[in-house]
Amino acid sequence: RRPWPCRRSTAPAPAAPTIALADEVMAYLQRRRLEGFAQGLADFGVECLHDLDEMTDADLTGMGFKELHRRRIHDKSYGNQE
Repeated sequence: RRPWPCRRSTAPAPAAPTIALADEVMAYLQRRRLEGFAQGLADFGVECLHDLDEMTDADLTGMGFKELHRRRIHDKSYGNQE
């Protein structure tokens, strides 16, 4: 079973590149201090949290993620501590 449901939008893609990530994805990135990668992830096609699980280290490295960033994005518990 996958940990997150994927809620894909049925709206057409925007004509101009803008950050178009679901609120749950933006919150996930913010908890991990990775919101600076939001535009790149949106351009890559990320629409929901499940999409992040499908990204490889090569995909992330190509977007400018450093080793620490790659660890944060795949660590489900990061940022959930009080």
